[in-house]
Amino acid sequence: MKRAVFWTVFLVSLALCFSAGAVERTEGDWEYEIEDKTARITDYNPSDNPPEVLIVPETLGGYRVTEIGYAFSNYRHLPDGKSEEMPGPRVLVLPDTVREVRQGGIGFEDLEEIRVDSEYYQAVDGVLFEWKTGTLVAYPQGKKDRSYRTPEFAKAIAEDAFGSSNFLKEVIVTDNVRSIERRAFCVHHLRIVLPEHIAAIQSGFAVFADEFVSESPRFQVINGMLIDTEKKELLCVPYESGDEHSRIITVPEGVETIGDEAFSFVSCDQLLFPSTLKAIGKSNDISEIYSGSLAFPEGLESIGDHFRISNVKKIVFPASLKSIGYWCFRYISNLESVVFREGITSIGYQSFCNNGSLKTVVLPQTLWHIGEKPYSKENEAFIDCPNLQAFVLPGSSAESFCRRMNIPYEYTYEGLWQAEEREAAEVLSLPGAEQVQIRLTDSTLELSYVLDGSEHRETYRINWKNGRLCMDGGYMNYFMDGRELTLEMNHAELHLTRAEES
Repeated sequence: MKRAVFWTVFLVSLALCFSAGAVERTEGDWEYEIEDKTARITDYNPSDNPPEVLIVPETLGGYRVTEIGYAFSNYRHLPDGKSEEMPGPRVLVLPDTVREVRQGGIGFEDLEEIRVDSEYYQAVDGVLFEWKTGTLVAYPQGKKDRSYRTPEFAKAIAEDAFGSSNFLKEVIVTDNVRSIERRAFCVHHLRIVLPEHIAAIQSGFAVFADEFVSESPRFQVINGMLIDTEKKELLCVPYESGDEHSRIITVPEGVETIGDEAFSFVSCDQLLFPSTLKAIGKSNDISEIYSGSLAFPEGLESIGDHFRISNVKKIVFPASLKSIGYWCFRYISNLESVVFREGITSIGYQSFCNNGSLKTVVLPQTLWHIGEKPYSKENEAFIDCPNLQAFVLPGSSAESFCRRMNIPYEYTYEGLWQAEEREAAEVLSLPGAEQVQIRLTDSTLELSYVLDGSEHRETYRINWKNGRLCMDGGYMNYFMDGRELTLEMNHAELHLTRAEES
């Protein structure tokens, strides 16, 4: 009896699971899913050129059409033999049964007008709005107006609302609009005018826009960039494509965060970070930058996922940096050296991968997570860097990582180091000393020099821990940069270079 009850419950539960899931179907040019006894249009695949006026059916398969997914996103799934240059409709008519339109789902390049009149959506001057919230959902890409002013009832602009357009050059946002979502504008050479009382703008709200004008005391345009002065966040950098002159981008002092996608496909010859910078958000893309060294400012604590730069030979990270996200600093063809200071704890997976010219990386003792997922070598941080050699400390996680991933490595400090006589006189209080050298092992520091014709040698017991060289009487901070070592003592720096062994 109990087994019969068990199987009855099991089969009923299984039937409910299947009935609750979406069922994919096709009717004519329409692909759709059935869920909760209503239809969601997922794709539109016309067998021939679509009509000038495309009318979306109210029902499919006997079910009311209540939702539009990514159905009209530039013919994403083309049948064999269909040209990607197929014209789209000039007018799109949505049924009054529609309750939800997926943001970014209406992407016909030739579309000039959207029509709908329902409880949930209204079209005003051919532009689609979610009526109850006053959210601008879709501006037709083929609409031929050069300038657009949001209507007074508009309260928000949704993600992907303004797609690629060959005509639109200016959008004036009226004062009733209180929020703008990320990637709301994706139009080349666009001028965006923002109102005084706007309350929220997501970083990366504009891609390819060239100019921002703001009347808001909070959202200000500084050096051409839009800054949230309340959050101290950089929201967007102008695209400015096609400039013949060299472009230098100076992020203003006071900015503490570069927001997600604030740099979207931005090109420049030089980028200057502020000393106040603490965090860089996700998906920042900076192209054609630098030919030499890139040094991030001291105080920077985190770099988000998908940070991309190109054309840089050396990257130096500050001691304040704690983490780097995944898929950063990849495919930099001329990158040769990466230097981390003690303090970094985590590097995301596949960061620094596919850098064929990368020769050296300094991996400090504090680094415990180095971009790999369990049992997945292809996600290792430095995969496809065939010329790489690492510098690590003995017993560190970095050393274990290099062994596990078969990355050649050396100990960062081990060996003989040469000091400049002038610095040795000031920092080590050895005026007149010559041939000042320091030999380092994992447990000793041996200082040797010649003074007044006599050779001197002093040996100290030491240990290395979290960026400090500890010895009797105190400690020294150290910084390893490939084959150069800096010791900080008595509030001064002693720079050492590798010495030839006799």
